[in-house]
Amino acid sequence: MARCYDIQVQQFQGQVHRLTWEITEPDKLRATFSGSYYLRSNRQDLNDEELWSLYIMLTQVEEAFRDLKSEPDLRPVYHRLDRRLEGHLFITVLAYHLLAACERKQPPGRDSRGLQLIRFKKVA
Repeated sequence: MARCYDIQVQQFQGQVHRLTWEITEPDKLRATFSGSYYLRSNRQDLNDEELWSLYIMLTQVEEAFRDLKSEPDLRPVYHRLDRRLEGHLFITVLAYHLLAACERKQPPGRDSRGLQLIRFKKVA
């Protein structure tokens, strides 16, 4: 893939100051990589299917956390004390596990949009 790019690195006092790149062979790049996923991992103990399954799980976890954090009145959350930050993280992970358990219990073919269907109600 690197052969399809021209990458220029400008350094100043031993640190990268500017990084620029240009696609030199767009047709070759498009023909080679169009419509495909390429996963890179250091996990030598996993086969292709297991690696893909872990990647899909990661995207589902990221989506769930994004959904959890995007509900109105839940963002942004600022904490100044470690115990409050840890409590917030615990509740968020607990909510994710609850969502994952609910999705696993759904019969096959049911709507699986997860948190998109759940609305939080403010308790007065």
